[in-house]
Amino acid sequence: MDTSASTRAFAKALIGSLLASTREMFEEEQMEAELPYLQRLFLEKVEATLCAPPVKQEEGSVVAPEAATAVKAEEGADGEDVAAVAPAEPPATVDRMLHPSGIVPRIDNVMSNGNLGCAVDLHAFAERVGNVVYEPKRHAALSLYLRRPKGTIQLYASGKAVCTGCRSEADARACMRKLAKLARRVGCKAHLAAFRVTNIFGACDADFDIKLAHLANAYNIEYNPERSAKLTWHQSNPSVVLEITSKGHVGLSGTTRTQDLSTTFEQVFPLLKAFSKERENTTFTAPPPVPTQSAAPQLAVIGLAGPTLASPPLLAQVGPPSSRLRGPPQQQQHPPAP
Repeated sequence: MDTSASTRAFAKALIGSLLASTREMFEEEQMEAELPYLQRLFLEKVEATLCAPPVKQEEGSVVAPEAATAVKAEEGADGEDVAAVAPAEPPATVDRMLHPSGIVPRIDNVMSNGNLGCAVDLHAFAERVGNVVYEPKRHAALSLYLRRPKGTIQLYASGKAVCTGCRSEADARACMRKLAKLARRVGCKAHLAAFRVTNIFGACDADFDIKLAHLANAYNIEYNPERSAKLTWHQSNPSVVLEITSKGHVGLSGTTRTQDLSTTFEQVFPLLKAFSKERENTTFTAPPPVPTQSAAPQLAVIGLAGPTLASPPLLAQVGPPSSRLRGPPQQQQHPPAP
């Protein structure tokens, strides 16, 4: 039997057993809705690991880049050791079929929202759950900060929640499921419902500067450098908003699919390349230091070279300062004696 086929069969069996063991953590209706998504997510990870090219290490061992992870132990908030898994770095090579420009936009933030399906007592939630900020006088929502996966959730008393700060849709969904689990511990009959991604923010850097004024004039784009240093360009197919700077930084937002970021950037990249200019060298090179001598040797050399110059004599000041300003003093006339 082929090794890859046996590995796939073993992975499917392992995934089935894991999902069956975690069924008791969720309600039946919620688990039935989440099972297809979890199974597809795990299988995609297994396929990516099997199809990835091996990477040769220094010692001669061969490890797939997707499977290479660094595991280290950290101390949790309550004192227990928590294993932190650092994801492997992405491969250096870029698929030119999907990204002809050779630049892959990175995802900076995924915004999503959902509903727990029930009302939540925010005071009780803040008392029993850690990493929570709740100030009802300033904001009606409760802020929950998660570390694994990293994200911030704004929870309202009605059960609505908004998640920000995630780097992928899977992390955003995992944060929402973790919120529902914490709400059930407080005593709410919560389950994740109506989850959807509302916005994805990405960015990438080109290796050249861009003439924004010429680009705006060519495509009738509103651009006022006195108000903002960025040029805002709205694309319709797909619907993505680009924010471009003169240094080649491109920000992308306004879409709910990760693939739209790469598609839009590949459509715009030739246009940006047409209005490119050579990048200015901003490195500063300090001038060479000027050799200087100390003051003591200079005085010694001056004293040996010739006679020293005498200081000019001080001029004697005759009379008070007022006389020097008003001219020579005049004789005082006395009245004749009787």
